[in-house]
Amino acid sequence: MKTIYRLTIILGLLCSVIIIGFFIYHSNIFSTKEVKIPYVSDKNLNEAIVSLSDANLEYEIVYIIADEERVLYTIPYEGTNVKINTKVLLYYSCIEKEGIPDLLYIEITKAKSMLDEKNIQYEYTYVEDDNYEENIVIKQEIISDNNVLLYVSKHNENDYL
Repeated sequence: MKTIYRLTIILGLLCSVIIIGFFIYHSNIFSTKEVKIPYVSDKNLNEAIVSLSDANLEYEIVYIIADEERVLYTIPYEGTNVKINTKVLLYYSCIEKEGIPDLLYIEITKAKSMLDEKNIQYEYTYVEDDNYEENIVIKQEIISDNNVLLYVSKHNENDYL
C-alpha cells in the first residue's frame, strides 16, 4: 500500500513538473528574446505601425503639431535592442486639422453634437479609466480632415461589486 501511495505522489509531481515546464516554455513572460526597433523615421504613420507590429512591439503614438506629416523618432531609439512586446513611443508630426475642435475632457454627448454640427465623421470607443468621470473624452486621434476617433472614459464595473 505504501508503494502505491509513493508511486501516486511521484507520478503527480512528475505531471506537475511537465505541465509547469510546458507553460514556461510556451510563455513570453520569461522570454529574453530581443528584437531591434526598426528604422521608421520619415515614414508615414501606417508604415511605421506595420513595421513595429511586425517586430512584435507595442506602440503608443505621440502627436506633435508641425508643418508636415511624418514619423519624427521613437523612444527607445531606432536600432535599439529591446525585449519583444516592449512599448515604443512613436513621435509623429501632423498638420493641425482645421475644423475639428479640441474635444478633450468634454462629455461624449456634447462632443458628438459638436461634431454633427460641423458634419465631421467620428467613431468612439470606451476605455476603462477611473481617473475621469464616466463618458468624458480623454483622448482624440484625428484620422483625416473630416474624421476623428474619440476615446471615452468608463469605470471598471468590478470596482463597485
